Amino acid sequence: MILNSIKLENIRSFKNATIDFERGVTLFQGDIGTGKSSILMAIEFALFGVGMQLDALLKTNSHSGSVTLDFEVDGTTHSIKRVLKRTAKSVKQVAGTIVSGDVQEELSAAELKPRVLSILRFNESPSVRSHSRIYRYAVFTPQEEMKAVLWDPNVRLETLRKAFGIEDYQIASKNAKTVADFIRSKMLEAQMGFRNLEGLGAESEDNTKEIAVTEEKMNQQGGEKKVLDDEQSAVDGEIKMLQRQDNDRKELESDIKVLTNDVKNKTLRLDGMIAQIKSEKSEVENKQREIEESEQVQRPTSKGLDQIEAEIAEARESKDRLIGLESEIGSLVSQIDELSESCDTHAKKE
Repeated sequence: MILNSIKLENIRSFKNATIDFERGVTLFQGDIGTGKSSILMAIEFALFGVGMQLDALLKTNSHSGSVTLDFEVDGTTHSIKRVLKRTAKSVKQVAGTIVSGDVQEELSAAELKPRVLSILRFNESPSVRSHSRIYRYAVFTPQEEMKAVLWDPNVRLETLRKAFGIEDYQIASKNAKTVADFIRSKMLEAQMGFRNLEGLGAESEDNTKEIAVTEEKMNQQGGEKKVLDDEQSAVDGEIKMLQRQDNDRKELESDIKVLTNDVKNKTLRLDGMIAQIKSEKSEVENKQREIEESEQVQRPTSKGLDQIEAEIAEARESKDRLIGLESEIGSLVSQIDELSESCDTHAKKE
């Protein structure tokens, strides 16, 4: 990480200040209380959101303040801005911004820290309440805290492991030991397996014989299955033929019903026509008698010539209708005979 600049607004003794960092080593020199530690604390606050009590970081009697830090990681420029607000009871962080390259995002305090840890590739807790051990003991150690680190060997070892990632190698060493123990146990199992190799060979021969017997049984069952399949195919063929015959029977039954209804209708029509013929025939006979009686009259009749000719014409028309009805009756009788023969034929087929 390379620091480019930091901008402070109402942070401790700084009301409004911008500090540019030159490439190389930067030395802060000044008397106590001139703000050297404040700059380092502001850098830690910009990156991780902690460092000291927030109410002590915000300038006294100021309602708000902010820290904007510009830095580079692997050639990419980043800019983080964190904002402080004073409430009636305390000082709190509000949403800040982070600009990476050309992308700007507005994130909460809880979201900013994980993003910074991923940029710096620090393997640490993303909790907003936790300090960065790597930054605290590899970059900036507050006053009086270095004594505690150097005084206790256990704390010193744990701090160095955290700061330089040595604990990852310790975990890898434990994992390697676990894998080695697993490999040794598998080797012992393999050795025991080699000792039983002769017994396994005899067992393998027995298994081979059983496999041969099983295959022979399977071949026999395969032949039996083929016979059953052929029988099943024959049965399926017969079932299909019976189904076709049943369909033909149903069609014939339907045809017989249609023909029977047709015969009934035409029979009714024939009966009506026969009745009509009888009526017409009776009328013709009556007219015929009247004509004959008229021809036998010796004296002049009281009927006029026109009336007699009209009666003769009416009698002829009745006779013509009678002849037409007799012809139609003959046609209907022929049709009924054909329908009866067709019904008999369908009945025989069924």
